[in-house]
This record gives sequence, structure tokens and C-alpha cells, in this order.
Amino acid sequence: MKSHLGTEDEETLKLLARHDIPKSLAKEALDLARQNGRLTIFSVVDALTRLSGNLCYIGDRTEMDTKASRLLALASS
Repeated sequence: MKSHLGTEDEETLKLLARHDIPKSLAKEALDLARQNGRLTIFSVVDALTRLSGNLCYIGDRTEMDTKASRLLALASS
């Protein structure tokens, strides 16, 4: 819950891009995560999950939720 995803925005955006998170969605997620506290892995995954709810198609939502959930594995490494 306290593991940080990155120390700088650019570093974090690159990490999210390596996990196939679109840059525009990643930026929104970082902003939302910051509004809700620190920039932790959990807060970014939570933000991505919340944002995926705004996607029009269920397949897109499921795909984004799957990508976001893979980020949780970073907390255990």
C-alpha cells in the first residue's frame, strides 16, 4: 500500500507505458492519484480502475482493469 510507483512524473509515465497504459489515461490517473494522497502503486491502480469505468465498451474496461491489476505485482517485487 505504501510502495511508490516512481519518483518523477516522467519516470512513472514511462513505466505505465511499458505496461501498455495509454499516455493520456496515465496522466489522468497520476493527477487523480495525487488528489487522493501519495503516488503509490495502489493509488495509481485505484485511479486507473476508476477511470476505466468511464470507457464506453465493456471490453475496453476489462482490458484496462487487467492492465491496471498487473501493476499490483510491482508492489511484491
